[in-house]
Amino acid sequence: LGFRMQDINNYYFFQLRQPDNQLRLFKFTGGVATQIGSSVSKTLSLNTWYNVKIVATGNNIKCYVDDMTTPAIDYTDASSPYTS
Repeated sequence: LGFRMQDINNYYFFQLRQPDNQLRLFKFTGGVATQIGSSVSKTLSLNTWYNVKIVATGNNIKCYVDDMTTPAIDYTDASSPYTS
């Protein structure tokens, strides 16, 4: 799920990766992806719909999956954040 897109080469991307049951947050800068923050383990199943919520406030990003009350990922981008 891409968000805070500046253009095709500069944005954030939240990934649910089923093969290794990982949630990851990436920042694309100049078309190059860099994982930001740590991967988070979550059991994910093929052919299953997940509700995803991204809360981006200033330079802080919170990523939720399904009915989480605490974000799976809570990351503050202090390095040239995309804030719009």
